[in-house]
Amino acid sequence: MVDTKILDTLSLKIEELLSVIRTLKSENALMAKHVQDMKVALASQVLETGRWRDERQIVRDRVESALDELDYFSTAPSIVAEVNGEE
Repeated sequence: MVDTKILDTLSLKIEELLSVIRTLKSENALMAKHVQDMKVALASQVLETGRWRDERQIVRDRVESALDELDYFSTAPSIVAEVNGEE
């Protein structure tokens, strides 16, 4: 015959383990949700970063164009128009 004290102890340990498993499953579900939320946030940041990169390139191109024009005018021979005999 099996001692009921041993069975009671085993039953108690099993219940404790089941409680730990339920807790871990719950924590795992929360962590999975958190990871999913972070993936969504990261995707949003990647899109935002791409948008800023594109805008930065547009500004860089405009600045380069303006600098090229300034350089052109500073090195071009001076053209003076004569109007009514005056420069």
